[in-house]
Amino acid sequence: MATVEAEHQRFIEHLAATSSPANVQRFAELVHQNLDALADVGIARRARSVKLAPIVIDGMRLPLQVKPVVRPIGQAVLQAFKLTGLKVGPFRGFMAQETFDLSRDITLVYGPNGSGKTSFCEALEFAMLGSVGEAKAKRIDQKTYCNNAHVKNHAPPQLTGTLPEGGTFRIQPNEADFRFCFIEKNRLDDFARIAAKTPGDQKLLIATLFGVEQFASFVKGFNTELDGNLMLLGPKAQELAQKKLALTASSQAIEQFELRKAALNEEAIQVAALFDKTKTFAELRVWLRGTVELPGRLAEVTKALDKPRVKISNITAAALQAFFGTVKSTGVQLGQIRTTLQQRAGEVSFSHLYKAVSELANSAVECPACRTPLDRVTVNPFERAEHGMAQLKELSDLQDKAAELKEQLADQAHRLLHAMHSAAIAAKEVAPKDFAAAALPELPVESTGKWMTVWTDDDNRAFNELLKLLGLVETSNQAARDEEAKRILLVQERERLQDLETSIARLEWSFEALKKEFETAQGVISSFDEQNKKLIEEVETENLEVKHHWDVKAAYDEYLTKLKDYLGELPAQLVMGLGAKTTELYNAFNRGDHPNDQLVTLTLPLTENDKILVELAGSPGQRFDALHIFSEGHIRCLGLAILLAKNLEQGCQVVIFDDVVNAIDDEHRDGIWRTFLGEGRLDGKQVILTSHAEEFLMRIQQELGAKMASEISRYHFLPHLGEYQLRVDTTPPSKNYLLVAQDAVVNHQKRDALRDARAALESLTDRIWKWLGKAGDGSIDLKMNRPGAPIELYNKCTKLVAALKKQQLAATHTAAEEMIIGLSGLLGISGQSIEWYYLNAGTHDSTRAHDFDIATVRTIVACLSTLDTSLQKAAKPDKQATNI
Repeated sequence: MATVEAEHQRFIEHLAATSSPANVQRFAELVHQNLDALADVGIARRARSVKLAPIVIDGMRLPLQVKPVVRPIGQAVLQAFKLTGLKVGPFRGFMAQETFDLSRDITLVYGPNGSGKTSFCEALEFAMLGSVGEAKAKRIDQKTYCNNAHVKNHAPPQLTGTLPEGGTFRIQPNEADFRFCFIEKNRLDDFARIAAKTPGDQKLLIATLFGVEQFASFVKGFNTELDGNLMLLGPKAQELAQKKLALTASSQAIEQFELRKAALNEEAIQVAALFDKTKTFAELRVWLRGTVELPGRLAEVTKALDKPRVKISNITAAALQAFFGTVKSTGVQLGQIRTTLQQRAGEVSFSHLYKAVSELANSAVECPACRTPLDRVTVNPFERAEHGMAQLKELSDLQDKAAELKEQLADQAHRLLHAMHSAAIAAKEVAPKDFAAAALPELPVESTGKWMTVWTDDDNRAFNELLKLLGLVETSNQAARDEEAKRILLVQERERLQDLETSIARLEWSFEALKKEFETAQGVISSFDEQNKKLIEEVETENLEVKHHWDVKAAYDEYLTKLKDYLGELPAQLVMGLGAKTTELYNAFNRGDHPNDQLVTLTLPLTENDKILVELAGSPGQRFDALHIFSEGHIRCLGLAILLAKNLEQGCQVVIFDDVVNAIDDEHRDGIWRTFLGEGRLDGKQVILTSHAEEFLMRIQQELGAKMASEISRYHFLPHLGEYQLRVDTTPPSKNYLLVAQDAVVNHQKRDALRDARAALESLTDRIWKWLGKAGDGSIDLKMNRPGAPIELYNKCTKLVAALKKQQLAATHTAAEEMIIGLSGLLGISGQSIEWYYLNAGTHDSTRAHDFDIATVRTIVACLSTLDTSLQKAAKPDKQATNI
């Protein structure tokens, strides 16, 4: 598992290789020196920035310290070495030192959970990588994690190797060279778990698989900026800047004085020209305001407008004469009608009588005077009354006219009186002396009685005098109207003069304010430097520190950008070029699946947001998200294929499978072990495999054949017996039945040899049968003596050799010929022999009268060896195996 330290070291080397600025490399160097402390905190409450800031502020004062990259001894021959042994202890679960022989091509380590297999793998990890990734993941101190809990100490594991030309050397930890040698169950578990999470969480999919998720988390733990923990604005500089705000304003005031003064002068010229083009602004101001000796025009106009205004009377002689004539005319008409009515007074009496009779005519049925019915009177009084009324119509009209004229005369007299009052008042105001001399009669308040008589006596003398006085009033009114016309012009002029006064006053205030501002600015500038001498010196010193903090900020910003870019490119670097090999391995792991489920193409993610896309044989041309359509078991197989492909692509001399088989479901284990060990894919590579699946490891040793099984190193970890001391069986017996049988023959243990021969024959014939199904027709007929009875091996061998001969497979497969020889050798022994009876019936404890023949037992074991050898030579065609 790649540690944060190792991946960050690669990032530093990347910065150097890409000629990044020295300040960025120096910043990265400081981060690396304090990696553990920084990795423990993240962005919450800016914890990492709080811890990082003082480190880089002080550290960035020193230049970049370029250090040569020290490569461990043996790296030059990385592709040509072989592990030979491991000494471990005390370390983790090991209380005492244990020695493991790792010189074989295949080393199998098995035992139940808790027996120490993980401690064994972590010892290898420590020896090859220099640290244990699980300690980093659990945030446990490396020393504490590696200590044995009981002895509270540990010794670094010692891993040795040999070179092709001979000579043993100590393997030095080199994370860069050995990081892809380890394939752990935990990685596959995490890969499968993260695949089930949300798309956002799946960003770390590749990082998790390759064990760099800690580095990814470390990168994401940086705050987007360091500004909040740096002094980018010095307090002294801010204080000086605040004070300089006034100084800046003063400087601007001085710089702009002449320009602003010229602008005011130009505005004054425009004001003067707008009012009077013949005068300058100064002349216009004197003309408007005047001097001590002479008043200004504004004062003159104001004085003229302050004079009392003469009242203008609305009554005229002509109007009064018209009122008088109307009254007189109406009076004459009324007098004439009254004279006529007096002359015909008698008729007026009958008129009233006739009107009364006419009013009774509507509902009358008898004469109103004599009560005689109307149909018997000589003359109808109502008809006579109507006739009389017609004769008196003229008289009635005169009476109506008289009433109307009386009302008109009263109204006209009232208006005449009102007009005469107005005329008298106006005459008294305009010509009081003439009014007094005229001695006019008093005018009544109301128009009642014969008040006009005194005014019309003596041929209208008094009235005519009033008319004369009105002539004087009219003359006065005309003069007043002329004055009012002049006043309107003066009011308009005064408004213009007041506007001019406002403009002049505003310009005078502006000139004065500009002058005062100029004088104040001169005073401020002349005294500023002296008053702030100490502060200015402090700011100069502070600026050096602020500049340093800005340099730190620039380094942080670029460092973080490059670090995130590096993390973004990391998935592409890890999986680049692995698609084809991963596809091949995945299909090999899943050889038992339907052909339509085999992969045609596989696209691995090159960025955080990319998906793992697959094209299946059953859906050509369609690409699917692997995490969406794959089961958990298939996802684990995919993760394993990617990691193994990386190991192969890197050309690693070693691959260590740490409990990987137990991360894979049972149905895929056959394809996995065959891919690992049975098809030559890992030839030339040392394989170390740990597992607690004992049956799986037994099966491997059978299927690999006796020769390979004899070359495997095996270590059996046993549960402790209460003392917490790891117990390791360094020479456990082989699980290959043929090897055990061969050893029994050597030791002349005939019964034991036949017992294991029986198990070996069952396994070998089953494998031959499978191969027969691949190479030809796997159908054979077997007879059993009862339901559920075991298949007799003699019968099974007879049918297999017959099928091999019948299908003439020996002509095309050398292995078939050896199979026929081995099976025929077994069948050459009488089927009635006690040896075949034992092979057919299985092992048991029954007492026999005759002993087994050692020669026959040797023949049986030899024939089994021939069959075992033939299966190792057998070709492996692509045709799918036939199920038994």
